[in-house]
Amino acid sequence: MKTNKIVKRCCKFLNTMMDGNWSEPALINVVNAKLTYMLSLGGAKFRQYTNGNDIILSYYGINFLPSGWGKDRVPNLINQNLINFTQDYMEKVIKDYKEEYEQQEEFKIRQLDKKQQKQAEFELQQKINNFRYLNTEIHDATVLGLYADAEIISRIGKGSLFLRIEELGDYIDGITTGNKQKKELFEKLKEISDGRFTATTISGDNKRKTLNNIPVSALLYSDFENFKTTRNREYLNKMLRTGISRRSFIFMEEIKPVNQAIPSFEKQRALTEAQQLSEEIRNIFNNIQPNAYLMSEEAHARIDRYKNECIDKYNEEVAQKNITIQGLDIKESWWKILKLGVVYHILNEPHNILIRESDIEEAIDFYKNICGSFKILKDTHADSAAEKMIKYIIETDKNTLKMGDLRSRKFVGDVQFKKWFDEIIEDVQEKLRTEHSIELTIEGKRLIKKQLPKKGVDNLEL
Repeated sequence: MKTNKIVKRCCKFLNTMMDGNWSEPALINVVNAKLTYMLSLGGAKFRQYTNGNDIILSYYGINFLPSGWGKDRVPNLINQNLINFTQDYMEKVIKDYKEEYEQQEEFKIRQLDKKQQKQAEFELQQKINNFRYLNTEIHDATVLGLYADAEIISRIGKGSLFLRIEELGDYIDGITTGNKQKKELFEKLKEISDGRFTATTISGDNKRKTLNNIPVSALLYSDFENFKTTRNREYLNKMLRTGISRRSFIFMEEIKPVNQAIPSFEKQRALTEAQQLSEEIRNIFNNIQPNAYLMSEEAHARIDRYKNECIDKYNEEVAQKNITIQGLDIKESWWKILKLGVVYHILNEPHNILIRESDIEEAIDFYKNICGSFKILKDTHADSAAEKMIKYIIETDKNTLKMGDLRSRKFVGDVQFKKWFDEIIEDVQEKLRTEHSIELTIEGKRLIKKQLPKKGVDNLEL
């Protein structure tokens, strides 16, 4: 895999600090998200076409990692050791804006009569004191809070939003059990990925206007346990079907043995080297061009070739009448790859306004390296006993099964059977329907099996 040099060095540092337990794609996914945020904070933008509009950068990264792998540590290490200058930058931006705003307002106040001045000065001080501070990361986001932050960015003309959802599984579990606030935010992720915050974001408030060109990046991560229930898995499928996957780089780590700890002296050396790397990243930040970066002819040609490759793969699924979520993701992947190619270009050559073919190639390689995660997601199941029952139902010639038939197969012990069956039957029915085109219905103590027509365009699965 061709990996951007700066990204590769970031990953080398993180790999040492995490004892080599994270795979490179998982680390790259986090690094990409954080460096995209950093560049968009510095005002980086690009144009797809020379005479087109400026386009902001954004990146959504989703990592599924085993429990206990220190999912929080990696972004924290990046914040503390590689892009720690971003917080000082935002504090200065806010401070400068408040001072300029205060001077402008004080000039207006001096034009008022003395009676009005006192009240106006009081109101100005209230506004200054209540001015919202922009966090470099947002952990417990709400739609209202996000809009308020976006409003500040729109006013001051600088800034970027970074959302972090640490336990995506718990978050989805909250949505499927009725948490309206989480559901509202999660369903807005698709909309705001292109920097658009509509007025309807805040229901019932007609004073708010639609905001555009607000850079948003996000990092979502979780282990997979909470997605093994039918309810949460269905929501995950819906989430991917409705466009989040086509805006996100998704990676799923397979469970593997944990490494022995890397010696402390190596970690100390890595931290020292990270200081130098951080200075180089800060230098890139300081040299972001004020004008939009542009696509070279070679970069355009590479994206066009990639688009056509993806269309060919998608058309193969159309011909087979079995369009998968992965197929849809591949077809639309060129846009997020293009944005990532811009990020890689700026990291390589911030002074050079022309994006190169090799920058796009690096982004394509990363996507191709992780897109197999869709298959891993699809093949991750909750219960091996349930898998055995599914296999039996598929292979048996019987179209009517008695509950006693299943009990006698000893998928689980007799004592546990009823409770186990009640817990897994919805998962079993869903898997049979979506993956094997078999409808399984329960009538009293009998299970009726019926073959369905082959899946087509309107029945998309993960």
